[in-house]
Amino acid sequence: MSDPYLGEITIFVGNYAPINWALCNGQMLKISEYEALFSVIGTTYGGDGVKTFGLPDLRGRLPIGTGKGVSLNTNYTLGQAVGTNTVTLTPAQMPSHTHVMSVSSQAATSDTPGPNLTFADVGAAALFYVNTGYATASGTTDFSAASVSDQGGGGSHENRMPTTGINFIICTSGLYPNFQ
Repeated sequence: MSDPYLGEITIFVGNYAPINWALCNGQMLKISEYEALFSVIGTTYGGDGVKTFGLPDLRGRLPIGTGKGVSLNTNYTLGQAVGTNTVTLTPAQMPSHTHVMSVSSQAATSDTPGPNLTFADVGAAALFYVNTGYATASGTTDFSAASVSDQGGGGSHENRMPTTGINFIICTSGLYPNFQ
């Protein structure tokens, strides 16, 4: 194996960083102690650029190539962190779907919708129910005032692919990469 380039990132299975490597955990380093590495990455990942600079923080994150891929809308820049661990869907993000509203000629048992209840204003001409099976309508009935309400709590759900924890490390002392 050849010597690594200064600033090269690799995966490491240990719970520490070997000599001449550092964990990619967002830590701040002193420029005076890592001048060559600072000249490669600058303040892309934080720091004041006078006394300190930051290493990439890849804890709980996946690296992605910079630029804009073919047929992709996002242009990723070096050091840009995007994404979220959870997401709350909006109605615009839900797939097209329908809800069933069944009709009954039975007397209303409640004026509040609920599972297996016949509901309507007690004594109303049109009586609606849910979760008691499907029925075939006969005659003509105006359902223009009927509606099916929104459901769901609006809470977020996890937005993460299956993962395994492992360390990313960055070379702090190695071959200096020549600029082209």
